Amino acid sequence: MEEVSSDKVRVRIGLDPRSGGAFPSTAINSQFSRIRRVSMNRFPDTSKSNTFGKIFIVLVILLTVIAAPAFGQIKSARARVLKTPGNIVTTKKANFQPGDILGTALISITITNGDIDAFLKMRLAISFGGDWTGDAVEVSLIRKLDSNTSFTFTNRDIFSYYTDPKFAFSEFSMTGKLQEHTKISEFNFDAITNLPSIPEGDFSITLTAYEVSLTDPADINSAIVANSEKKLSEETVSFKVVTIGEIEEINITKPQYTPSQDKLKLIFQVPKIPVYNDENIKSTSSTNLEIDGPGIPKYSPPKKDLGISTDPGNFKGWPSNTENGFVTYDLSALYFRAGGSYTTIISFNDWNNLPIKSKTITFSFPTPNFSAKATVTTDDPFRPEFSWKYSITDYSAWTKEYRLYINGQYKGYTTDTSYKLSEPLPAN
Repeated sequence: MEEVSSDKVRVRIGLDPRSGGAFPSTAINSQFSRIRRVSMNRFPDTSKSNTFGKIFIVLVILLTVIAAPAFGQIKSARARVLKTPGNIVTTKKANFQPGDILGTALISITITNGDIDAFLKMRLAISFGGDWTGDAVEVSLIRKLDSNTSFTFTNRDIFSYYTDPKFAFSEFSMTGKLQEHTKISEFNFDAITNLPSIPEGDFSITLTAYEVSLTDPADINSAIVANSEKKLSEETVSFKVVTIGEIEEINITKPQYTPSQDKLKLIFQVPKIPVYNDENIKSTSSTNLEIDGPGIPKYSPPKKDLGISTDPGNFKGWPSNTENGFVTYDLSALYFRAGGSYTTIISFNDWNNLPIKSKTITFSFPTPNFSAKATVTTDDPFRPEFSWKYSITDYSAWTKEYRLYINGQYKGYTTDTSYKLSEPLPAN
């Protein structure tokens, strides 16, 4: 307890035992206001001004000492977008989950502390779009930041921290009609990361860092002091949630799109993708093939760059380097085998080379069938002439030569469709 006195006024300045020894700044301001009013009203003569000056200096010193630990410990804070998110999609068979977003580090914030321990509040906010526009969910955590240390966190880290004893769960809130849409009424990580289907729309993630004071610095789970939040850094990244269809036009009921012995091309149609008018997207969407089968083990032709959809009038559209999403691969340089079956994986990837859609198909070439005959002449009955032709499927263009075997023994070859034995067959 310190006593400040003058000829007419005596004021006691002490520590409030209920606050653990800390002197409330509001109390000091109140005392100072009263001292100033009393001093000005009751001591107008200049001979007393030095006394008031001493009181003022004492109070300023007290205010500086007491208030200094509340803020100013953090040296610096910086935020950055790590990457533009890939297509966050739903499909007809598998629903999009918020965990898909939180599984990728999109935003990073780094905090560097000063010479005094501080408390950091991290807030993650997800804003929904489409039919859920206006809905949002927020989660906040508290972490102690030791003096002269740095701490980096991303949107992916937030939900992994909430079970870590070094972090305190601060708040969870849902706005708009999100509770009605999701049937979630309280914080539940599993429920949040496994929501049912959500609508197409423009979504965003915001990551914010605050410095705060706690009512009990020794207990990280204690309450945040009212009006003590100081925003250090904030970053937002936006993305689109789009329903993606299947890769189409490749099934065996549409042979015009499937390789055949007389048309060695594979044609398929990729689905529409989100429209992004973003100068930061320097690459394009692309497709890849992997073909595996007899004579062609694990063959991958060069990928095809399809571009991005840039039509500002639509929410999604075909890749710009395609006509209605159709992609053609010329396979005429490959040596497929008649009767062979080939497994092909088609991959459709975004500009981050993250998968948009993939599909595995199998196509095969029919087993060759021949109609053949042997011609025997009376003047040379032991040297018959054999002739043949393809039936059903004509593989003439694929044929390099024909090899003749009789009773399992090789007799010769020809490039023609007939062959006369050079040596007579033995008589039975």
